[in-house]
Amino acid sequence: MSIGFTILIYAAVVVISYFLGCCNTALILSKYLLHDDVRNHGSGNAGLTNFYRVFGKKKVLWVILGDLAKAVISCILGGLLIGGVLHGATLGGGSPEVALGKLVGGITCMLGHSFPCMFGFKGGKGVLCGAGVIICMDWRIALICLGIFAILVAVTRWVSLGSMVASILFPVTCWFIYRSIPVVLLACVAGALIVVRHKDNAKRIAKGEENKFEFHCFERDYAMNVTVLGSGGWGTALALLLLENGNQVTLWSYFQEESDRLKADRENPMLKGVTLPEELTLTADISCVSESDVVVLATPSFAVRSTAKQLAPLVKTGTILVSVGKGIEKGTSLRLSQIIGEEVGEKCPVVVLCGPTHAEEVGRRIPSAIVAASENRMAAHVVQDLFMNSRFRVYASPDVVGVEIGAALKNVIALCAGVIDGMGFGDNTRAMLMTRGLTEMARLGMALGGRQSTFAGLTGVGDLIVTCTSMNSRNHRAGILMGQGKTIEEAIQEMGGAVVEGYYAAASAHELAQKAGVEMPITDAAYQVMYEGKDIRKSFLELMNRRKKDEIEDTWL
Repeated sequence: MSIGFTILIYAAVVVISYFLGCCNTALILSKYLLHDDVRNHGSGNAGLTNFYRVFGKKKVLWVILGDLAKAVISCILGGLLIGGVLHGATLGGGSPEVALGKLVGGITCMLGHSFPCMFGFKGGKGVLCGAGVIICMDWRIALICLGIFAILVAVTRWVSLGSMVASILFPVTCWFIYRSIPVVLLACVAGALIVVRHKDNAKRIAKGEENKFEFHCFERDYAMNVTVLGSGGWGTALALLLLENGNQVTLWSYFQEESDRLKADRENPMLKGVTLPEELTLTADISCVSESDVVVLATPSFAVRSTAKQLAPLVKTGTILVSVGKGIEKGTSLRLSQIIGEEVGEKCPVVVLCGPTHAEEVGRRIPSAIVAASENRMAAHVVQDLFMNSRFRVYASPDVVGVEIGAALKNVIALCAGVIDGMGFGDNTRAMLMTRGLTEMARLGMALGGRQSTFAGLTGVGDLIVTCTSMNSRNHRAGILMGQGKTIEEAIQEMGGAVVEGYYAAASAHELAQKAGVEMPITDAAYQVMYEGKDIRKSFLELMNRRKKDEIEDTWL
């Protein structure tokens, strides 16, 4: 064969295989056959995992088959043209020349999948394409590599770990089968491509932060049955949001008379001027959760355990439970998601939904953002998709500890910010309090296993800003009354008995800090004022006169 003809054959294999790899099966299937672009949901990418959590396990089989098929076709093409046409070998003969051709086609297909020219060279990680290449090479190679992959995923639930180990084993097995240096070198290239694309996953595995694969798929029905437990301002605002997103929504009240009043007035007094549509089902019968796909717990923090205990025998396995409260249980020092998990068990995944969101503003459709955090990644993305729309942005996070600690402790700091306003201090004092309060929040959160970066996000500094500066915050308003000389009990009474979460959170945070051995001077001072009757001005002076220190030794940054 002439050099020119050889180059032409190789070029044909490379070009055809690359463009086959560029064909994104998930995007083509969702956009042109299902008429619902997968990039508009979940994590916003066109990868296999996002398609799986958005469209479910039945439809994802077509994506798996599509990605495997394009790799297999590329391998066969390379084997036929390079191994057959150039070297006269038969495709099924197992010769090194055919194996070389298969690898040329397969690797180029993987490159097209990972770096597609029509998508700005930003594609997937090529795991399924790599699997297709392994399958095409030799049944013994496939048995070893894919078998090890399956065992590792089953044991660790880290798909990325299985992918990397299988990729490393691939050139080793090729050597034992073909004993060809060119084949082994190309197999090394194929394996290295997968490993390099997983470098961030490797770092997360080393830190124990890698997301684990969930064998149960929460299939998203775009008219989900959702029950919101708790008809306060926040529960009602979220119920209206979910209804707006096209779901079947039931709003549950603890008291029958409260539910009857909402039915009669079609308005919640905590959200004045916001009409409750007729499509919103109102009830005081908690058995309504039995047919729900998602249950939102929007009760006050002190009522979370009793509510979870009530719904535990009623809710079906696999129902996603969404905790939207903020607090830590006194006595046990448990976070709300831990309480729910303790009462309901492992049959239902729990997602925490928190962020800088006043019920009054969400109810009036003012643009807001929030975080959906869960150890169950798929459940978090279902909740993200369920709540998110053009005025309510939802970010997903695996850091449940950081999100919940930040959400609970900011209520204490908001109370203290109100005290400062009530005492007549200015912006300087408030800035000092918020900054040092954020340090305390992060210090405790990180000691309990939360991520540092979470406290610089929506549920950390974001939530702190909104509650420390707004009169919509009950904690802030109660603090102002305390700064003017009232006790916490008098402040709550003057506010009509409204729930002031910071009051309960101060006791729980004080107890938790002592157990964890974490210094929290602002929280301790708030606890002493509200629970031990300490003079509020004396406490403030003691905070200001603490021993001098360098800021850097305590900073969370």
